Amino acid sequence: MSAPQKLHDPEPALRAAAWTLWLERGVQALLGDQLGDPAVPPDASLFPALEDVAELLDEAAGPGRVVLALERLPAEDVGILRRFLARNPARELVVLSSPEALMDPPTGLAALLSLPRTRLLPAPKPGQIWEPAYVALLTAPPEAQRPPTQGEATPNDARTTGTGESTSSDEGVGQSWRVLRSVLGEREELAPLLRRLDSEVARHDDDKEERQPEAVDLGAVAEELLAGLSLERDRRMRFLYRPEGDLELRSPRPALEACLRHLFDLVGQCSSPDCVIRVRVSSTGAVDSDQPVETTVEFPDAPLTDLPAGAELDPDTLARHFGPDASATLRQLRSQAQALVAELRSLPSRPGRRQLRLRLPRA
Repeated sequence: MSAPQKLHDPEPALRAAAWTLWLERGVQALLGDQLGDPAVPPDASLFPALEDVAELLDEAAGPGRVVLALERLPAEDVGILRRFLARNPARELVVLSSPEALMDPPTGLAALLSLPRTRLLPAPKPGQIWEPAYVALLTAPPEAQRPPTQGEATPNDARTTGTGESTSSDEGVGQSWRVLRSVLGEREELAPLLRRLDSEVARHDDDKEERQPEAVDLGAVAEELLAGLSLERDRRMRFLYRPEGDLELRSPRPALEACLRHLFDLVGQCSSPDCVIRVRVSSTGAVDSDQPVETTVEFPDAPLTDLPAGAELDPDTLARHFGPDASATLRQLRSQAQALVAELRSLPSRPGRRQLRLRLPRA
């Protein structure tokens, strides 16, 4: 495959037209050769080895299109994609799906297809050459960056699978689902699957407004969890809790509770019995600011004394020293943090102590 192109800083007059084509690692082998240097236009930068969708939330990420494989997309990553698309109207998402993936679709398929500026396309089989029109579709600039008179070089089925930007006929799953439904509806063996997806789609549309995250006080969530943990007899540890500042944010409360629970569980597994764990939830900004809300947990490092800083966030290290449960807890914590677009870090602390910090965006 051709080496990825890198954009040098363009002239100011052209900078707005520059965009990026991100290929997730799962589709690199399928599309890399066909979307190499000859296909990608000069105003685009090709990144064919996206390892994690969280990379899309880098502040330097600008306009562009990301291509993902449905089979490799965890349901918890839909929230990251939603934030990625919401931050720039010149961003688009293309999801490639094989027939096998549609036979056992992920639970978050309806939510995925309802994202703005999203297309669901059939994935080419390994070694299969895609139609030139599909390649032209993926390598054309995002629709928001095209001149109004410029037409799309795309086949009819590819064109009609695009979900428009929030019109009455394109709400919910939009045209992506309708076209997919019409194509698969002729296959009798898929009838049970399609009925189940129809129900999921209808439920998603009906509850769309109700599922918008409400304001949640993260300090109150943390305090309730710590109170419950302190009552568990098998936990010989004491929590000292301190809230500071305006701690309200907009994220699903169940996801916040799960994330904090995994954070506290991990620290408990890495600490010695009869220890004191300090928990601080704080923010330096007001509720309507962009300042994040941070949860900092400080704990004794006795079981980790001989390990370098940050070892408590390495799954293999945890598995060797504390067993598979600790490693599994860390993986769950990372998954939840990623879904909330949160940052998890190990911080320097005073001698004999360690610190973990979970930084959550306001919205």
